[in-house]
Amino acid sequence: MLLKLAFRHLIRHWRLNLFVLLTLLLTVSLLAGLPMYTSAIADRSLRQTLVDASPLARNVQVNGDLSVRLFQDLRDILGPLYDRRARLRVVDPIELSRWIVLPDGNLRPVPEFFFVRFFSLDEYHDHVDVIDGRLPNFVAQTNPLRLPTLEIAIGQTAAELYGVAVGDSIVSPDKQYKAEVVGIIAPTDEADEFWFEDFLPFGLERIPGGNREDTVILSAILPQESMEAYFSFSETWRVFINWQAITLDNALQVQTSLNNLLASQTGVRLSTGLLPIIDVYQAQLATARLSLFLLTAQSFLFVVYALVTMTGFMLDQSRGELATLVGRGFDSRQVTTVYAVEGAFMTLMVLPVGPLLARALVGLWARTIDAPPPAAIPLASWQLTIAGALVGLLVIVGSVYVASRQNLLAWQQASARPGRRSGWQRAGIDIFLLALGGIAYWQLNQRGSFVVGAGQEQVADPLLLLGPSVLLISVALLLLRLFPLLISFVAWLTRGRRDLVLPLGLTRLARAPIGPGRVVLLVSISAALTLFASAFSYSVTQRQEAFARYFNGADMRVQLSLPTAAAAAQTEAITALPGVTAVSPVYRTRARLSASTGVSVSGLFVDPETLPQVSAFPPAVTRLSIPAIMEVLQQPIGRTIPAVVSQNFPPGDLTLGDQVVYRIGEQNLIFEVRGLIQNFPRLSTGSQSLPFFVASLPALANQVDIVQLQGPDGGTRELWLGVNPSRQASVAAALPVGATLLGTSNAQLTAFQSGLVAQETTGAFNLNALTLGVLSVIIFLLVHYFAAYARLFEFGVLRAVGMATGQLLAMLSLEGVATLILGVGSGTAIGLGLAYVMRPFMLLALRDAIGGGFVHAVVVNWRDVFMLYGVLLLVYAAALGLMLLALLRAGIHRVMRIGDE
Repeated sequence: MLLKLAFRHLIRHWRLNLFVLLTLLLTVSLLAGLPMYTSAIADRSLRQTLVDASPLARNVQVNGDLSVRLFQDLRDILGPLYDRRARLRVVDPIELSRWIVLPDGNLRPVPEFFFVRFFSLDEYHDHVDVIDGRLPNFVAQTNPLRLPTLEIAIGQTAAELYGVAVGDSIVSPDKQYKAEVVGIIAPTDEADEFWFEDFLPFGLERIPGGNREDTVILSAILPQESMEAYFSFSETWRVFINWQAITLDNALQVQTSLNNLLASQTGVRLSTGLLPIIDVYQAQLATARLSLFLLTAQSFLFVVYALVTMTGFMLDQSRGELATLVGRGFDSRQVTTVYAVEGAFMTLMVLPVGPLLARALVGLWARTIDAPPPAAIPLASWQLTIAGALVGLLVIVGSVYVASRQNLLAWQQASARPGRRSGWQRAGIDIFLLALGGIAYWQLNQRGSFVVGAGQEQVADPLLLLGPSVLLISVALLLLRLFPLLISFVAWLTRGRRDLVLPLGLTRLARAPIGPGRVVLLVSISAALTLFASAFSYSVTQRQEAFARYFNGADMRVQLSLPTAAAAAQTEAITALPGVTAVSPVYRTRARLSASTGVSVSGLFVDPETLPQVSAFPPAVTRLSIPAIMEVLQQPIGRTIPAVVSQNFPPGDLTLGDQVVYRIGEQNLIFEVRGLIQNFPRLSTGSQSLPFFVASLPALANQVDIVQLQGPDGGTRELWLGVNPSRQASVAAALPVGATLLGTSNAQLTAFQSGLVAQETTGAFNLNALTLGVLSVIIFLLVHYFAAYARLFEFGVLRAVGMATGQLLAMLSLEGVATLILGVGSGTAIGLGLAYVMRPFMLLALRDAIGGGFVHAVVVNWRDVFMLYGVLLLVYAAALGLMLLALLRAGIHRVMRIGDE
C-alpha cells in the first residue's frame, strides 16, 4: 500500500517533483564533472608540455652500441610507447689540407685551420631536399694505386657560408682520401622529429682563435658504407617515443618504465627528458589536486545546502498532506517510507544520468579549448555521484521524518504564525559554523599553507581545506539573521504610504521570512562566488601580464646585427613599424672578473633615456623604479662607466663609489658602482638571481666600439620594444632582414597561463560559480512559483477586496526584487571579504603561474563584475517573468468563487 501511495503521490505532484529531480540531477552532475574537468585540464597541460619540449627531451637517446639483446630489452620495457629508431654515426673532427680543390683542378687556399666532421644517418634520404647535385653513394676502391674517393653531401648553410659547391673536393693532409662534394642538401622540415633539432650535420662551426687563425669545422654527410670502410666513429641511437600516447592515466606507468629502462641498461648511456617532464607534471598535479579537493569540498557543501533548501521547500508545500496522514493514523515511519520511496526513485534515475550528462558537457567544453574529451568516466565521478545522491536521499528522509512528527494542529498553528527563524538559526548552527571557520582560518593564517607535516612528508589538512568554504557559508548564514530585521525596518518605513503594494509586500516578507531567506542565502553565495572568481582571475591575470613583461624585459626583444651601420638601419625600420610605441637599444653580454677569469657575470648596457619607456618593475616587487635607476646611470663620472650592480656582485662587499675592472671580450673596462639593487627586468627572473650589472650604453660607446667587445663570451645587440599586445604578432612578422625575434611578453604570458595549476584553479572557481548560479536561478524560480501558487486563496481575497491584477503581479515582483537586491548586495560584501582573506593562501598554489611572484592586492574589474551581475540578474528577471506568466495562467487574477468565500 505504501509503495502504491508513494507512486500516486509522485505522479500527482509531478511539477514539484520534476523540479526536485532537476535540482538533484544538476547537483550530482556538478560533482561528477569535477574529476572529468580536472582530468581534461591535466591531459591538455601534459600534451602541451610535451609539444613544447625539444625532441631530445621527449624521446630517448642511446650513446653506445645498441646490441640486439639491449634493443629487445628496450622494446619490451617501452612497450607500445616505442615508435622507431635511427642510428647516427659521428667521426671526430679531422684536419684537412688548407685548400679546396675546384672542379677544374685549381686550388683555393683556406686561410683558417680547416677540419671536417663526418656524419652518417640511417634513412636520412626521406627527410632532406637536394638543393643541387645528388645524394652521395659508396664508391668502392678498384685501383689501390689511386687516391680513394669519398662522395659527401654538405648542408646548404655550410655551402653558403664557406662558398663550397658541387664538384669541389677536400683532401686529407696525408692524402689518404679525397672527399668530393656531390650534393648540397637541406632538411625538408626543420621541425621534423627525426632531426632532434640537431642541425650540426648541415652547418659550419667556427672557433675564434684569438691571436691565431680561427678554426673552421665543416660538416659533411657520408654513406654508411664509407663510414664503416674508412673511419672509426662514435655511435648514437635515437629512439623515437610515441609521446602522443602519454596521458594522465598512464603517466605514472611511463615514469616507472623509463626508470626501469635507465636502471637495466649497462655498457651504454641513455638520456631522456621525459623523466624530468613527468616529475614536474606529477608535482604540479599534486598541487592542483589540493585546489580540486578544496573545490570539491566547497561544491559538496553548496550541493548539500541546495538540496536542503529544495527539500525544505518541498516539505512546506506538503506539510498539510503530512499532517493529514499523521492525523489519519500514519506513524512517522510510514510517512517517511512514502517520501523515501519517492526519493529513492529519483535517486536511481539520476545515478546513471548525472555522470553521462557531466561527460557530455565537459566534452563540449573540451572541444572549445582544443583539449581531449574524457575518454571514460573516472571512478571518482561515480563515487561523487553516489555520495551526492545519497546525501540528497538522506536530506529528504531526515527532513520528512522530523516534519512527520507534527500533527494537524501543530501544522495549522505554524501556518497561522510562521516562525521568523529557522531551526538551524534557533539551534545556533550558524554561530557554530562561524566559530569553526574562524578557527580553521586562524590555523591557516598561522601555518601559511594547506599542508602539514607528517613525518618527512607533506599531506593536506582537511580542516584547512574546508575552512574557506565553511567560513563563506557561516558568514552568509550569519548575515541571513539580519534579513527579517532589515525587511521589518523597511516595512515600518513604508507603512505611511498611500499605495498598498509596497507596504503589503514588505509586511508579508517580514511576517514569513524563512522561505525567502533561503533564496537570499543561495543568491548571496552565488553572487559571492561570482565576484570572488572574477576578482581572483582578474588579479592573477593582471599580475601575470606584469611579470610576463618583466621576465621578457619589455613587450618585445629583437636581436640586431652587430655592425653599427646595419643595426642603425634595422632600428630605423623597426621604429617605423605600425604598433611600435617606443624603442630602446640594449647590449647584452657576459663579463669576466680580470683578477679571476673563472668568475663571470651577466651584463646589460642600456640607454638611460629610453629604457623607462619600454620596461618597468611589477608593482610591489621593489621600492625602486626604472626611471630612478636610469637617473643614476646618466650622471657623468669621467672615463669610468657608471653601473648599478646586484647585491651578490663579485668580488663582494662593494659600496657606492667603488671601482671594479671587468673584462668583456679582449677589453678591460672600469665600472664605478653607483647603486646596489636586487632585481632588474630580464636579469632577475627567479628566486635566486645570478650576479649582474646594468651600465650606461652611451658611456660604453664613448670608450669602445661594441664590435671590439666580441670574444669567447659573445654578446648581442638588442632592441627592446614597447608594443601593444594585440600588435606583437604583426610586428614580429614584419621584422627587417637580419633582425631576429628573441621573445615577447605574449609568449611568456601564454606560458604562465597554460600551466596545469593555473588552469585548474582559476577555471574551477569559474565553473563552481557558474553551476551555483544555475542552481540558484532554478531554486529562485521554483520557490517563488510554488509559494505564490500556494497563496491562490490569499490572492483571491485580495482581488475580492479590490486589488487589481497589476497590483498582485507588482507585489509578487516586489518580493522577488527584494530577494535579489539583498542577495546580490550581501554576496558582493562576502565575495570581497573572501577574496581578501584568501589571497595569501590561494596564491600559494599559483606561485609558479605568476613567475614565482605574488599578488600584492585584490584587483576587482568592476566593469566585468557588473556585466556578470547583469547577466545573472537578467536570468533572474527571466525566471521571475516566467513565474508571473505561469501564475496568470493558473488564475491568480480571478476573484474567489462564492463557495470559496
